[in-house]
Amino acid sequence: MNQEEPIKNFNSIEKCLQILSTFSLDQSQLSIKDICEKYQFNTSSVYRILSHLEEFGYVSRLKNKEYMVGTQAIYLNAVYTHSNRLEQLRPIIDKIRDISAHTASFFIEEDNHCICLYRAHSNILKHHTLEQGSRLKLTQGASGQVILAYGRRINDKNGLYKDIRDQSYCLSTNTHNKALFALAVPLISNSDKFVGSIVVSGPKENFDEEQKKREEELIRKFYNNGKEDRAKTIQHLKKNEILAVFHYISLHSSSFYKYKYEGPELDNCNKFSDTLLRLPFYTDITIEEQTKVIEKIKEVNC
Repeated sequence: MNQEEPIKNFNSIEKCLQILSTFSLDQSQLSIKDICEKYQFNTSSVYRILSHLEEFGYVSRLKNKEYMVGTQAIYLNAVYTHSNRLEQLRPIIDKIRDISAHTASFFIEEDNHCICLYRAHSNILKHHTLEQGSRLKLTQGASGQVILAYGRRINDKNGLYKDIRDQSYCLSTNTHNKALFALAVPLISNSDKFVGSIVVSGPKENFDEEQKKREEELIRKFYNNGKEDRAKTIQHLKKNEILAVFHYISLHSSSFYKYKYEGPELDNCNKFSDTLLRLPFYTDITIEEQTKVIEKIKEVNC
Protein backbone atom coordinates (compact mmCIF):
# COMPACT_ATOMS: atom_id res chain seq x y z
CA MET A 1 0.00 0.00 0.00
CA ASN A 2 1.40 3.38 -1.04
CA GLN A 3 1.69 5.95 1.69
CA GLU A 4 1.43 9.64 0.94
CA GLU A 5 4.50 11.70 1.73
CA PRO A 6 3.93 13.83 4.82
CA ILE A 7 3.65 17.57 4.16
CA LYS A 8 6.71 19.30 5.58
CA ASN A 9 6.08 21.80 8.34
CA PHE A 10 7.85 25.07 7.54
CA ASN A 11 8.71 27.66 10.15
CA SER A 12 7.88 31.32 9.53
CA ILE A 13 11.26 32.18 8.02
CA GLU A 14 11.12 29.21 5.65
CA LYS A 15 7.58 30.17 4.60
CA CYS A 16 8.74 33.73 3.96
CA LEU A 17 11.61 32.57 1.75
CA GLN A 18 9.37 30.09 -0.09
CA ILE A 19 6.91 32.86 -0.88
CA LEU A 20 9.63 35.21 -2.19
CA SER A 21 11.10 32.38 -4.28
CA THR A 22 7.75 31.82 -5.97
CA PHE A 23 7.91 35.10 -7.90
CA SER A 24 9.36 34.60 -11.38
CA LEU A 25 9.45 36.17 -14.82
CA ASP A 26 6.60 33.87 -15.83
CA GLN A 27 4.61 34.63 -12.69
CA SER A 28 5.45 38.13 -11.49
CA GLN A 29 2.16 38.62 -9.65
CA LEU A 30 0.70 36.26 -7.06
CA SER A 31 -2.48 36.16 -5.02
CA ILE A 32 -2.77 34.74 -1.52
CA LYS A 33 -4.80 31.91 -3.03
CA ASP A 34 -1.98 31.10 -5.50
CA ILE A 35 0.54 30.79 -2.67
CA CYS A 36 -1.77 28.77 -0.42
CA GLU A 37 -2.56 26.30 -3.20
CA LYS A 38 1.11 25.88 -4.12
CA TYR A 39 2.44 25.24 -0.62
CA GLN A 40 -0.66 24.23 1.34
CA PHE A 41 -0.05 27.14 3.69
CA ASN A 42 -2.73 28.55 5.97
CA THR A 43 -4.41 31.66 4.51
CA SER A 44 -3.97 33.77 7.64
CA SER A 45 -0.25 32.83 7.83
CA VAL A 46 0.35 33.85 4.21
CA TYR A 47 -1.49 37.13 4.72
CA ARG A 48 0.54 37.90 7.86
CA ILE A 49 3.86 37.12 6.14
CA LEU A 50 2.97 39.19 3.08
CA SER A 51 2.00 42.09 5.33
CA HIS A 52 5.41 42.01 7.01
CA LEU A 53 7.18 41.74 3.64
CA GLU A 54 5.18 44.68 2.36
CA GLU A 55 6.08 46.72 5.44
CA PHE A 56 9.78 46.26 4.71
CA GLY A 57 9.43 46.84 0.96
CA TYR A 58 10.06 43.29 -0.24
CA VAL A 59 6.62 42.98 -1.85
CA SER A 60 3.98 45.45 -2.99
CA ARG A 61 0.21 44.92 -2.86
CA LEU A 62 -1.61 45.85 -6.06
CA LYS A 63 -5.13 47.20 -6.51
CA ASN A 64 -6.33 43.77 -7.63
CA LYS A 65 -5.07 42.43 -4.24
CA GLU A 66 -2.28 40.47 -5.85
CA TYR A 67 1.35 40.92 -4.83
CA MET A 68 4.55 41.65 -6.76
CA VAL A 69 8.23 42.01 -5.80
CA GLY A 70 8.86 45.31 -4.00
CA THR A 71 11.45 48.02 -4.45
CA GLN A 72 13.71 46.71 -1.67
CA ALA A 73 14.89 44.11 -4.20
CA ILE A 74 16.35 46.97 -6.28
CA TYR A 75 18.40 48.18 -3.32
CA LEU A 76 19.65 44.66 -2.55
CA ASN A 77 20.66 44.30 -6.20
CA ALA A 78 22.63 47.54 -5.92
CA VAL A 79 24.37 46.25 -2.78
CA TYR A 80 25.25 42.97 -4.50
CA THR A 81 26.46 44.80 -7.61
CA HIS A 82 28.74 47.02 -5.53
CA SER A 83 30.04 44.18 -3.35
CA ASN A 84 30.98 42.07 -6.37
CA ARG A 85 32.22 44.98 -8.52
CA LEU A 86 29.76 44.17 -11.29
CA GLU A 87 29.68 47.83 -12.31
CA GLN A 88 33.18 47.28 -13.73
CA LEU A 89 32.08 44.26 -15.74
CA ARG A 90 28.76 45.47 -17.15
CA PRO A 91 30.21 47.92 -19.71
CA ILE A 92 32.45 45.14 -21.03
CA ILE A 93 29.56 42.68 -21.41
CA ASP A 94 27.43 45.38 -23.04
CA LYS A 95 30.22 46.20 -25.49
CA ILE A 96 30.65 42.53 -26.44
CA ARG A 97 26.89 42.36 -27.09
CA ASP A 98 26.94 45.52 -29.20
CA ILE A 99 29.84 44.43 -31.40
CA SER A 100 28.90 40.77 -31.81
CA ALA A 101 25.12 41.41 -32.09
CA HIS A 102 24.69 38.35 -29.88
CA THR A 103 23.66 37.98 -26.24
CA ALA A 104 26.58 38.29 -23.80
CA SER A 105 26.53 37.02 -20.21
CA PHE A 106 28.65 36.56 -17.11
CA PHE A 107 28.36 33.45 -14.90
CA ILE A 108 29.84 32.41 -11.56
CA GLU A 109 29.61 29.29 -9.39
CA GLU A 110 27.48 29.29 -6.25
CA ASP A 111 26.13 26.36 -4.22
CA ASN A 112 26.91 23.79 -6.92
CA HIS A 113 25.09 25.88 -9.52
CA CYS A 114 26.06 28.16 -12.37
CA ILE A 115 24.52 31.60 -11.71
CA CYS A 116 23.97 34.27 -14.37
CA LEU A 117 25.02 37.53 -12.67
CA TYR A 118 24.65 39.79 -15.68
CA ARG A 119 23.15 39.36 -19.14
CA ALA A 120 23.05 41.80 -22.04
CA HIS A 121 20.46 40.57 -24.51
CA SER A 122 20.72 40.88 -28.26
CA ASN A 123 17.74 42.25 -30.20
CA ILE A 124 16.66 38.74 -31.22
CA LEU A 125 13.84 38.35 -28.69
CA LYS A 126 12.95 34.75 -29.50
CA HIS A 127 16.39 33.61 -28.36
CA HIS A 128 16.13 35.08 -24.85
CA THR A 129 15.94 31.81 -22.92
CA LEU A 130 17.74 32.91 -19.73
CA GLU A 131 17.70 35.97 -17.50
CA GLN A 132 19.88 37.44 -14.77
CA GLY A 133 19.72 35.32 -11.65
CA SER A 134 19.02 32.10 -13.55
CA ARG A 135 20.45 29.04 -11.79
CA LEU A 136 21.73 26.18 -13.93
CA LYS A 137 23.40 22.87 -13.20
CA LEU A 138 27.18 23.15 -13.52
CA THR A 139 27.15 20.42 -16.13
CA GLN A 140 24.48 22.22 -18.14
CA GLY A 141 25.95 24.42 -20.85
CA ALA A 142 29.26 25.98 -21.83
CA SER A 143 29.41 28.40 -18.88
CA GLY A 144 29.23 25.61 -16.30
CA GLN A 145 31.78 23.50 -18.14
CA VAL A 146 34.30 26.36 -18.05
CA ILE A 147 33.60 26.95 -14.36
CA LEU A 148 34.23 23.28 -13.64
CA ALA A 149 37.37 23.18 -15.79
CA TYR A 150 38.95 26.08 -13.90
CA GLY A 151 37.43 25.18 -10.53
CA ARG A 152 36.84 21.80 -8.96
CA ARG A 153 38.20 19.93 -12.03
CA ILE A 154 41.34 22.05 -12.33
CA ASN A 155 43.57 19.06 -11.53
CA ASP A 156 42.19 16.80 -14.29
CA LYS A 157 45.16 15.61 -16.35
CA ASN A 158 43.08 14.46 -19.32
CA GLY A 159 39.53 14.42 -20.63
CA LEU A 160 36.96 17.15 -21.28
CA TYR A 161 38.04 19.67 -18.65
CA LYS A 162 41.72 19.39 -19.54
CA ASP A 163 40.73 19.99 -23.19
CA ILE A 164 38.76 23.10 -22.20
CA ARG A 165 41.76 24.54 -20.37
CA ASP A 166 44.08 23.71 -23.26
CA GLN A 167 41.90 25.55 -25.78
CA SER A 168 40.75 28.21 -23.26
CA TYR A 169 37.10 28.02 -24.30
CA CYS A 170 34.06 25.75 -24.40
CA LEU A 171 31.56 25.61 -27.25
CA SER A 172 28.07 24.24 -26.68
CA THR A 173 25.43 23.81 -29.39
CA ASN A 174 22.84 21.49 -27.91
CA THR A 175 21.84 22.37 -24.33
CA HIS A 176 19.21 24.90 -23.18
CA ASN A 177 17.94 25.63 -26.66
CA LYS A 178 18.89 23.43 -29.62
CA ALA A 179 18.65 26.43 -31.96
CA LEU A 180 21.43 28.30 -30.13
CA PHE A 181 25.19 28.12 -29.73
CA ALA A 182 27.08 29.27 -26.62
CA LEU A 183 30.78 30.09 -26.54
CA ALA A 184 32.27 30.48 -23.05
CA VAL A 185 35.75 31.62 -22.00
CA PRO A 186 37.27 31.95 -18.51
CA LEU A 187 37.54 35.36 -16.86
CA ILE A 188 40.88 35.62 -15.08
CA SER A 189 41.63 38.49 -12.68
CA ASN A 190 44.77 40.62 -12.80
CA SER A 191 46.16 38.42 -10.01
CA ASP A 192 45.58 35.29 -12.12
CA LYS A 193 42.54 34.10 -10.14
CA PHE A 194 39.61 32.47 -11.92
CA VAL A 195 36.51 34.65 -11.49
CA GLY A 196 33.81 33.17 -13.74
CA SER A 197 32.92 32.68 -17.38
CA ILE A 198 31.93 35.15 -20.08
CA VAL A 199 29.53 33.71 -22.65
CA VAL A 200 28.38 34.81 -26.09
CA SER A 201 25.28 33.04 -27.38
CA GLY A 202 23.05 33.27 -30.43
CA PRO A 203 21.39 31.36 -33.28
CA LYS A 204 23.55 28.55 -34.58
CA GLU A 205 22.01 28.44 -38.07
CA ASN A 206 24.85 30.54 -39.51
CA PHE A 207 27.45 29.64 -36.90
CA ASP A 208 30.68 28.24 -38.35
CA GLU A 209 34.37 27.92 -37.52
CA GLU A 210 35.13 31.42 -38.80
CA GLN A 211 32.42 33.00 -36.66
CA LYS A 212 33.58 30.99 -33.62
CA LYS A 213 37.07 32.42 -34.05
CA ARG A 214 35.72 35.97 -34.35
CA GLU A 215 33.58 35.63 -31.23
CA GLU A 216 36.43 34.14 -29.22
CA GLU A 217 38.83 36.91 -30.24
CA LEU A 218 36.21 39.53 -29.44
CA ILE A 219 35.65 38.22 -25.90
CA ARG A 220 39.36 37.97 -25.20
CA LYS A 221 39.95 41.49 -26.49
CA PHE A 222 37.68 42.93 -23.84
CA TYR A 223 38.48 40.79 -20.83
CA ASN A 224 42.20 39.99 -21.05
CA ASN A 225 44.19 41.65 -18.27
CA GLY A 226 46.58 43.44 -20.60
CA LYS A 227 49.45 40.96 -20.60
CA GLU A 228 48.54 39.68 -24.07
CA ASP A 229 48.36 43.20 -25.48
CA ARG A 230 51.70 44.11 -23.95
CA ALA A 231 53.39 40.96 -25.25
CA LYS A 232 52.00 41.59 -28.74
CA THR A 233 53.22 45.21 -28.66
CA ILE A 234 56.72 44.21 -27.52
CA GLN A 235 56.95 41.60 -30.27
CA HIS A 236 55.82 44.06 -32.95
CA LEU A 237 58.27 46.74 -31.79
CA LYS A 238 61.10 44.20 -31.70
CA LYS A 239 60.43 43.24 -35.33
CA ASN A 240 60.88 46.90 -36.17
CA GLU A 241 64.13 47.19 -34.21
CA ILE A 242 62.59 49.07 -31.28
CA LEU A 243 63.48 47.86 -27.80
CA ALA A 244 60.67 48.05 -25.25
CA VAL A 245 60.85 46.28 -21.89
CA PHE A 246 59.07 45.92 -18.57
CA HIS A 247 60.27 44.90 -15.14
CA TYR A 248 58.09 46.64 -12.57
CA ILE A 249 56.23 44.22 -10.28
CA SER A 250 53.73 45.35 -7.65
CA LEU A 251 55.23 44.80 -4.20
CA HIS A 252 52.38 42.67 -2.84
CA SER A 253 52.80 40.16 -5.70
CA SER A 254 56.62 40.05 -5.61
CA SER A 255 58.36 36.82 -4.64
CA PHE A 256 59.65 38.53 -1.48
CA TYR A 257 56.30 39.77 -0.16
CA LYS A 258 53.42 37.83 -1.77
CA TYR A 259 53.28 35.19 0.98
CA LYS A 260 53.24 37.86 3.68
CA TYR A 261 50.57 40.13 2.20
CA GLU A 262 47.10 39.51 3.62
CA GLY A 263 45.33 42.70 2.55
CA PRO A 264 42.59 43.29 -0.04
CA GLU A 265 42.87 42.66 -3.76
CA LEU A 266 44.84 45.57 -5.29
CA ASP A 267 43.34 45.63 -8.75
CA ASN A 268 44.96 48.85 -9.95
CA CYS A 269 48.42 47.78 -8.78
CA ASN A 270 48.02 44.48 -10.60
CA LYS A 271 46.72 46.21 -13.72
CA PHE A 272 49.64 48.66 -13.90
CA SER A 273 52.14 45.88 -13.20
CA ASP A 274 50.66 43.76 -16.01
CA THR A 275 50.38 46.53 -18.60
CA LEU A 276 53.22 48.99 -17.98
CA LEU A 277 55.73 49.18 -20.84
CA ARG A 278 58.99 51.15 -20.96
CA LEU A 279 59.51 52.84 -24.32
CA PRO A 280 62.78 54.26 -25.70
CA PHE A 281 63.38 57.63 -24.08
CA TYR A 282 66.76 59.34 -23.86
CA THR A 283 68.22 62.79 -24.29
CA ASP A 284 69.40 62.49 -27.89
CA ILE A 285 66.38 60.67 -29.35
CA THR A 286 65.39 62.33 -32.62
CA ILE A 287 61.96 63.47 -33.77
CA GLU A 288 62.10 60.81 -36.53
CA GLU A 289 62.81 58.08 -33.98
CA GLN A 290 60.00 59.28 -31.71
CA THR A 291 57.60 59.29 -34.67
CA LYS A 292 58.62 55.77 -35.64
CA VAL A 293 57.93 54.45 -32.10
CA ILE A 294 54.51 56.14 -32.05
CA GLU A 295 53.53 54.84 -35.48
CA LYS A 296 54.58 51.28 -34.70
CA ILE A 297 52.60 51.30 -31.45
CA LYS A 298 49.55 52.54 -33.36
CA GLU A 299 49.91 49.71 -35.86
CA VAL A 300 49.42 47.05 -33.23
CA ASN A 301 47.00 48.80 -30.86
CA CYS A 302 44.65 50.75 -33.12
